[in-house]
Amino acid sequence: MPSPSIAPGRPRLAAVAVLGGALILAACAAPPRVPGIYQPENDVSLRLGPSPLPEYRRGDVFRFSGGRVERVTAVKGEDVYWQRENGRELVRHRSFMLPTLAWETRKRRGAQRLLDSPGDMWPLAIGKLGSFRVERNLTDKATGEVRRSRRKFDCQIETAETITVEAGSFDTYRVSCRRYNSRGSRLRETQTWHYSPRIGHYVRRETQNHSSGKRRVIELASYEKAGS
Repeated sequence: MPSPSIAPGRPRLAAVAVLGGALILAACAAPPRVPGIYQPENDVSLRLGPSPLPEYRRGDVFRFSGGRVERVTAVKGEDVYWQRENGRELVRHRSFMLPTLAWETRKRRGAQRLLDSPGDMWPLAIGKLGSFRVERNLTDKATGEVRRSRRKFDCQIETAETITVEAGSFDTYRVSCRRYNSRGSRLRETQTWHYSPRIGHYVRRETQNHSSGKRRVIELASYEKAGS
């Protein structure tokens, strides 16, 4: 990913990433547990206990069904730089629930900025809730035109369960985030992750687009942790 210092006119992607990291760490009271919308503690959650933010290292590799590959190329503070199987790079916070902070495709550059703190979602524990808004900017490389939009996300840690994928069996927390339009009145998409504290990454992700009806599932096929 080109450095902002040598690419005049491009969005300062590193600055966007750092802002995301600062907001997730902002101190705030833990959201209340709301009875009836999540499953109670169970044997899996008791084995897992509260799960802290994952620690990534340069060289970590996660391979998923369908040929998807996620490779860590750098870690800068709370922000993780990833390379996909097609060579394209993107920036995310260590918290998988937060939207991608910066990315680039053949035709566009994208950046997303958190407008408020998502709340105290970490360490993961059943029943925790979080809500946040995001400003999204898409820049057309050919014309320089910038399209801006806002999105609202509501997240919850639903339960803990053991699942089996190609890479093996894992005790996981199931976390879902619902994306709405800027007013929060129309549900656009739901993403559900099964996060394994043992490997510090999600082992399954399901995306349901409520506008198109399309559903996509990826599952972990293999992984390599740097230094292990």
